[in-house]
Amino acid sequence: MTSLDHRTPVLVGVGQASERIDDTGYRGLSAVEFAAAAARDALADTGADPGDVASAVDTVAGIRQFQISTPISHSPLGRSDNFPRSVANRIGAGPRSR
Repeated sequence: MTSLDHRTPVLVGVGQASERIDDTGYRGLSAVEFAAAAARDALADTGADPGDVASAVDTVAGIRQFQISTPISHSPLGRSDNFPRSVANRIGAGPRSR
């Protein structure tokens, strides 16, 4: 039997969120809310209790959006000082790393 390296990332669920400005249900979500919606879908996709999976999340990471990457940029839909922490808070996760 082959052993899996303990540093190997494991994908247990996937999710995606999108909206178009001309959709009738357009909500104008912030980047954090989009990421949280996709993460909620990924938690549900695992087939396990989403709260249990969220509590087992070790790391939440994200990349900065180009259009809000400078201190003087304007974010009409809101911005976070710590994007991964904001997403983790919205999905009920308390990761060690964010």
